[in-house]
Amino acid sequence: MKNIINCSGSFCFFILLVSLTLSKNADAATLIGKSKIIQTLEEDSIKQGDYLIQIIAAAKSTYGYDIYKGKKLFIHQPTIPAIPGNNGFATKADAEKVAKLVVEKIKKEESLPTVTVDELKHLGVMPKQ
Repeated sequence: MKNIINCSGSFCFFILLVSLTLSKNADAATLIGKSKIIQTLEEDSIKQGDYLIQIIAAAKSTYGYDIYKGKKLFIHQPTIPAIPGNNGFATKADAEKVAKLVVEKIKKEESLPTVTVDELKHLGVMPKQ
């Protein structure tokens, strides 16, 4: 039971070459995919000291935000806080305004930063009713 596969030298070399090429292409595709994800994250990210704000897509073509402390997700907010319902922000800019306010509250060491209706009005991000 010495030879399980009987192959000539050139045929085995060809198989090895094809296998390595496919493996390298798969690795390259993975790296390209990761690169696109990282680039997308950077395009919609706002650095605020130790925090990173990521504007995210939400339901019904709206937006929300994630706030990271370091690499750890700290707050996931796909809807407008303080408003009943499950509606996201109409624009990325609106989501960004509120996320920045929340980060400022976190920096002031508010354990559970809340956003009020008055603050939303002040920022000009109240949804149309």
